[in-house]
Parts: sequence; structure tokens; C-alpha cells
Amino acid sequence: MSERVPPWRRPRRLRRQITAVLAITALIAVLLFGVLNFVAANRLLVTGTTDQLQTVAASRARSIELGANRFLGRIATTAADRSVVTALEDFTAADDDPESPADLSEQDRFLEEVADTYGDGDLLLVDAAGTIVYSARDRLEPGTSLVSGALADTTLATLVLDQLDRVRAGTALASNVVAGNADGTPPALFSAASIRDGNQVVGTVVIELPVTALDQITTAGVDIDDAGLGNGQSYVVAANRLLQSTPESWLRDPEAYLDDIDDEELRAMTEAAGSPTGVQPIDTDPVRTALEGEQFVGTASNALGQSTYASAVSIDMPGVEWVMVTEAPLSDVRRPLFDYLIRMAIVVAIVLPVAAMVGFVLARRLTRPIPAAVAAARSVADGERELDLPALSNDEFGDLGRRLQKMAGALARQERALDAEYERKRQLLLSVLPPHLVRDDGRVSGTGDQVDVATIVSVAIDADAGELDDDELTEVLASAGDVSERLASERSIDRVRVS
Repeated sequence: MSERVPPWRRPRRLRRQITAVLAITALIAVLLFGVLNFVAANRLLVTGTTDQLQTVAASRARSIELGANRFLGRIATTAADRSVVTALEDFTAADDDPESPADLSEQDRFLEEVADTYGDGDLLLVDAAGTIVYSARDRLEPGTSLVSGALADTTLATLVLDQLDRVRAGTALASNVVAGNADGTPPALFSAASIRDGNQVVGTVVIELPVTALDQITTAGVDIDDAGLGNGQSYVVAANRLLQSTPESWLRDPEAYLDDIDDEELRAMTEAAGSPTGVQPIDTDPVRTALEGEQFVGTASNALGQSTYASAVSIDMPGVEWVMVTEAPLSDVRRPLFDYLIRMAIVVAIVLPVAAMVGFVLARRLTRPIPAAVAAARSVADGERELDLPALSNDEFGDLGRRLQKMAGALARQERALDAEYERKRQLLLSVLPPHLVRDDGRVSGTGDQVDVATIVSVAIDADAGELDDDELTEVLASAGDVSERLASERSIDRVRVS
């Protein structure tokens, strides 16, 4: 009968090891799968983001170019209109002679209608001397000179007095954006074309374009949200590094935008102007690269110090040197990756306990035959040769049990053979040695003790066949044997043999 294995001697350590190995294997498999997917997803995300940014930047730059060219073409057409030439001459004459009673209401009505076709911006007529003689919105007082006074060296003065002189006739130019004022005047840019009377330049027509019109062009085409760029934005930057359009981050949350500006003076100027357009400098790697004529695509910090994926391209527009920048915050672009990591953590949190449970059940099933096998081996070691094993299965443990049974049978046969050999040896020793010198296991002991030498008496009885019968002979031998045993006892003779 095999000994029952106590619970504390069962193979719990092996069970724990198998459970741990299976759980760790499952964890490694999940993590390896997750890491490979993360790397692949990150690569696809970066590639997709940069491609989308390039597409958006190129699309919006193209929209600005097409819109600007159409707009400037209209201004050039307006400057060539004979009615505008006549209106300029009339308003110039009126400005030269303020006391002239000429009725200019018809010309004023005509110019206001022309201004309305361009939107809410102002329409200015400037004479050849650089003096404003007409303002459709009355934002600038007629008689104001661009050569001297408050408007000298302004963007408008540079456009009218300097840049137009260097282009061919019939060409309209645009200026950089002028920042807004604290009085509520919004940021705007100017477009101008020379007015000619024959071959002579007699003045300039100037159209004021609110920056909102540029913002509409900037945000036209591909939508940032539809492109999957989250809180991305596009904006225009001039060669002087000043912002030319309104960033979408400002439109979404002006207060947050102001909080992100570290420069106290710049924050105050932006707040006073009511917009960062024309105020905030944008001197970043994408802007510098695009101004050098190369396209930028990659990661960069924007003007607010935020890490972004960005793309920047130059804009081909007469009169200005602009670049279109499209960017998306890294945090927004990588949010799907963070969501993926969260999902992977949830998967690990689910898979690990399940793997541990499955591993425990599997380990328990695998190690269940071990206690019986251990008990059987212990029984064999303790001398048990008849093993009481449970039903043996057709697996390694069943094979082990059968081998243990076979080994126990072989040991039993060997032990019986050894016992027989020991008994034979013992009998041989007993036939020649005194019994007290031969141990039960067949070994000889006491051979070192002192042996007293005694006289051995041999008695021989010679009887003729006819003198004694069998009974008489037996009595004689018995008497001789008694005498010999008595002599042996008295003389401490170890062995007496009667024959």
C-alpha cells in the first residue's frame, strides 16, 4: 500500500512555476503584439499626418494664390476703368480747390458701389502726389498725405509710393497685413493698382481688404478636422516674420491663446490689437525653411512653444512674400496612440488573470499524477514491492507508473535471489563453523575470540552383522551419543558428531 502524500508535500512549487510561465508567456505575447502594432501604427500615423499636412498646406496656399490673383486682377481692371480715372481727376480738383462748388455725388455713389463689390473694406483714391483725395468709408480723411505725416513710412505708403513704381502698368500688388487698433479697427491688408491716363500715372486706387477675407481663403479647401488633424490650424506668415492671418486657435479660445504667450509685452500688444495678426512674430523652423524656397515637413515647435507636426510652403503672390504654415499638435496627433495604449492596458489586465487561471488549471491537471508517482517511488525506496497505483493513463505519467511497477517487481525478484543466496551461504558456514560464529545474514563473527583446545574422542563400534540386530545397534549408538554430548558439555567442546 503506497503512502498518501501530505498536502504540504505535494508539488505546489511546480504548479506555481507552470502557472507563472504560462502567465508570463501570455503577457510577453500580448506585449510583443502590442509593441509591434504600436510601432506600425505610429509609423502609419506619422506618415498619414505629414501627408495630410502637406496636402492641406499646398491646398490652402493654392487657394490663396488663386483668390489673390483674381482679386488683384479685379483691382487692376478697376484702375483701368475710365470712370475711376474721371472720379480721381474730379476729387483731385476738389481737393486742390476746397471751395469749388462741383457736385461729386455721382462720382461718390459710383465709387461706393465699386467699394461694395470688394466687401466691407475701404476704397481709396490717391493722387500722383501721394495725397488721399477720396475714402469710400470715410476711414481716412481726404487731404491726408502718404509722403509726410502719420501715414508716412506705413505699409500703405510703401505700397503706393514705392512698390507700384517698380512694376509694369496694369499690375496690382498686395501689402502685408496691418495690425488692428485699440479702437476696434480690425487687421487689414491693402491692394493697389496705378491709375493711368494714357501713358501717364495720375494716381492710385487702393482697396482695403479685412483680414477676415484672408482668413476665409486660408480656411478654404481641405478641412482640418476632416483631415483628422484634431486642433490643427493654418496661418500665413510674411517675410518680416509677422503673422498675416488669424490662427484658428485664436478663433477657438482667445483667452487660452493669450495665456500661452510668455512675452508680457507681446501679450499686452496682442490684447490691445484684439488679434495676434500683424503683431505676433512667427520665427520658427517651418517659416524659415519655406522662406528659403524649400518645403518643410516634420516636427517643430510653434511660436507658442508647442510641439507640433508641421508643413510649410511658399505662396506665389504679387507684392508680398508669404508662406503657408499648417500644423497639428503632437498631443492631438498621437491621441489615437495613447488610446491604443489604454486599450492594450485593458487587454493586459484581462488577459493576464485569464492566462494565470488557465495556467493554474492546466498546471493542476498536469501535476495531479505527480503525488502518486512520488509516493510510489518513496514506497519502493522504503521496501514496498506491491505498488497500489491509480488507473494509469496513456501519457508520460502512466508510463512512469508502469516503469515503477516493473522496477518494483525486478527488485522483488532480486531480493528473493539474494535471500536464497544468503541462506545457502549461511548453511555452508554452519556446516563447518559453530552456530554462534555465523550471523543470521550469513556473515562470520567472533573469529577473533580465544578458542580452547580440547581432546576429541572418537569411539568406533565394530559389530559383526550377526551379533547385533538393528534395535540393539540403535541403542548402542544412542548411548554413545549421550556420552559424547555429556563429555562435550563438560569439556566445552563446540561440536560433537556421532555417526
